[in-house]
Amino acid sequence: MFASLPPAGDAAGASAQEELSVPVEGLVYVLDRLPDPRGKKSVVGVHREGEESIRPLVDRVDLFAFRSRQAFARLVSDYYGLQVQVVMGHLALVLDTLERAQPLASPASPVELTSERREAARELLAAPDLLERVGAAAEALGYVGEERNKRLAYLIATSRLLPKPLSAILLAPSGCGKSGLLEAVEALLPPEHVVFLSRLTPQALFYAGPDQLRHKLVLVDEHEGASEADYSIRTLQSKGFLTLRSPGRGEVRVEGPISLMSGTTSSDLNPENLSRCLELA
Repeated sequence: MFASLPPAGDAAGASAQEELSVPVEGLVYVLDRLPDPRGKKSVVGVHREGEESIRPLVDRVDLFAFRSRQAFARLVSDYYGLQVQVVMGHLALVLDTLERAQPLASPASPVELTSERREAARELLAAPDLLERVGAAAEALGYVGEERNKRLAYLIATSRLLPKPLSAILLAPSGCGKSGLLEAVEALLPPEHVVFLSRLTPQALFYAGPDQLRHKLVLVDEHEGASEADYSIRTLQSKGFLTLRSPGRGEVRVEGPISLMSGTTSSDLNPENLSRCLELA
């Protein structure tokens, strides 16, 4: 027997074994667990409403990954005779519903620095070869080559602390190390200053919490995974905050600004978003 989606606020405490069901336009999407933004797949079953006794279509899907959702949408499309884009809309709604029920994870607690470490940090900051050391640190983490991009990416990530941070799009063919550069930059920063996402739904950033994005580096693994949130991303980059009036919550305000970095293999990007980013190729 399938359990329905827990009320908002309760999803974070749901058991990993608890099944969740989300009805959408005559179909019911059933998940064995809450989606994991770090890439762990959920078992997703689909059946028509009222046909719970009939064996559902089942597959393993990473709902935060665009390509995984697209492949599953084609499968559901063939099985139930629907257009692929209709099913993609269903999956976006399913993920959005689950994200509303499960707010973004709380950021890591900041590390308290000793006086010795603070002094060492000041000395490093004053070093004339600071960027060379950044490149060497990235190489020690396994990201070899691309000296220019390593340094630029680190400077862009560091700009998150400024009133008007920079953002970047990494343009490269598949398999050329976009994810590796993002991972290296993430590893070089304090964990509490980084928000890593595989995918953004249109409303996801509005539910991040009032200060959870303030002066943070937001990393999106594949830019296609953030395309549905283009407007809210632009607003955070330009105005430094988001506002939303919700009947249930009143006015919601999310403070920025943010520095955004994402990778893509596509040259067909929203020009309004692209104009707000540096291109690293």
